[in-house]
Amino acid sequence: MIGSKAAAAVSRIWLEIDAAVDEVRNDYGEDLLVQTSLRGEVDPSRIWVQVKGRLHIDPDAFKRKSVRVPIDRAIRWAYSAETVVVVLWDVSADRGWFTYPRMQVDPIELLLSDKQSVALKFEESAIFDQAAATSIAWEARIEHSFGRYLVAMDNYSTAEKFGNKGDSQQPYRAASFALYDLLCKVQIVTDGDDILPKKFMTMLKNGYKHPWEEPLPPEDRFFYALQLIVIGHFQEVTGSGLPTALAEGTANFVANMILSGRSVLEWAQDEGLS
Repeated sequence: MIGSKAAAAVSRIWLEIDAAVDEVRNDYGEDLLVQTSLRGEVDPSRIWVQVKGRLHIDPDAFKRKSVRVPIDRAIRWAYSAETVVVVLWDVSADRGWFTYPRMQVDPIELLLSDKQSVALKFEESAIFDQAAATSIAWEARIEHSFGRYLVAMDNYSTAEKFGNKGDSQQPYRAASFALYDLLCKVQIVTDGDDILPKKFMTMLKNGYKHPWEEPLPPEDRFFYALQLIVIGHFQEVTGSGLPTALAEGTANFVANMILSGRSVLEWAQDEGLS
């Protein structure tokens, strides 16, 4: 009964952010399969949720609160291609907390140990609510895009080095689509008359004109400013940072859109910045 109430409460929060939730019938360690969406479009990524229900959690003892899971399950969660979240839910207080197993589990250490289970700890500040569910959904989107981008770029590098001349086009286009799709999700790239938002372009121009502590070549000023703005935009929209390779990839993609074959100096002249 406690477990069912906890799972229902956690499901309700996911439903409140317009996600679809399925209860997992076969008990492989996950209770819920969450399919998120963004502006009415279903995400290609999914989220697995393990719910641990408790009748009552003493707030004075919370710092010592954790749940134990079998070693094999913890390793599987850490290496899952999809996002896995564990939620600890207080049924009496109707509130809960969440954690990412991959942030706590060291698979090599577990494989070399004789432990049968591992404790997953919960931070008191990691409250599971609508804001947290939204943030987790963004983490899943970014992780999915990052994985697709890395695979495509690896295939592209291999094709460039060992393949025929035309073999690299498909993986390059796949990598470009992964970047484009993510940029559309955070609305750096839009469907309006201005493909890039006016606010974004204004920030870039101001960043380009910014008096850096040390004189920088135009190209460096442009790309430094662009990367900072892209990372800041992602942080504002998603609440999450970007992996370095993805930050560089998205910034380069946007740069190519802006420059359209021009040099940075030519762009600056066209924009009245030089």
